[in-house]
Amino acid sequence: MRARSIAGFVAMYIVLVTPIVNAADRSWHQGTLLSSERQEQNSTVRDTDKKYSTDQNGNGHEPTNTTTSNLTTAVFLIYTINDGVRTYEARQGTTVWQTKVKAAPGDKVQFAVDGDTLYVKREDGKESKMKILKVSVVSPAAPVQR
Repeated sequence: MRARSIAGFVAMYIVLVTPIVNAADRSWHQGTLLSSERQEQNSTVRDTDKKYSTDQNGNGHEPTNTTTSNLTTAVFLIYTINDGVRTYEARQGTTVWQTKVKAAPGDKVQFAVDGDTLYVKREDGKESKMKILKVSVVSPAAPVQR
C-alpha cells in the first residue's frame, strides 16, 4: 500500500512540475504584435445511424441508415508577430480554457517558438499557446543609392 502511494505522489509531481520546467526552458524573444483578427471556419459534421428492426415473428430486416448533417462554426484568433527578422502567423482557438493574448496591434510582446507552437507571455505571466501557420523571413531594406 505504501509503495502505491509513493508511486502516486511521484506521478503527480511529474505531471505538475514538468510544464513549469518546460516553460522555464523556453527562449523568449521580443516582438511586435502586427495584427490580431477573428476567423470563422464552417464545417459540416455528418453522423450516420444504423437501425435494425424485426417483424412480429422476430425475423430481422436490413438495417436502415439515417444520416444527419450539422453545420458547425469554429472561431479562431489569428495573430501576426514580427521580431525584425521573421514574421510569425499563428492561430489560437477560442475555447473557455485558452489564455488569450491581451495586447493590441503595435504593442511589444514576448514570445517563444517550440516546433510548430508559438507561446506569447502576457503581462500577468500567463502564457498563450497557439499553432504556427506561417513563418516569413523579413527582407532587409535595400540600401539607398546616392
